[in-house]
Amino acid sequence: MPNKDTLAWTSMISVLALHGFGNEAFDIFRQMETTGVKPNHVTFVGLLSACAHSGLVEKGRWCFHVMKRVYLIESQLYHYASMVDMLSRARLICL
Repeated sequence: MPNKDTLAWTSMISVLALHGFGNEAFDIFRQMETTGVKPNHVTFVGLLSACAHSGLVEKGRWCFHVMKRVYLIESQLYHYASMVDMLSRARLICL
C-alpha cells in the first residue's frame, strides 16, 4: 500500500496486537507517526491491547499518557478496559 491512512495503520497494529506481537505493533505505530498520519482512539485500543497480550505494562502506561497528553484523545471505557486487562495479566504473571 503506497499511501496508508489511519485505518490501514490501525488495522496492522490491531492484528499484531491480537497475535501477541507488541513490540512490532509499536514499530508500526512509530512508522505511522513518521509518515505524519495521526492515530485515533481505535489506534490506541490496538496499542493497549498489544501491551496486554505481550506483557508490556510500562509501554501501556506510556501509551495511555501519550494518548491523552500528546494526541488529546479522551479516554473511553474501552481504553480503561484495556488498561485493566493489561494490569490484571501482569498481576497473574507475578503470582
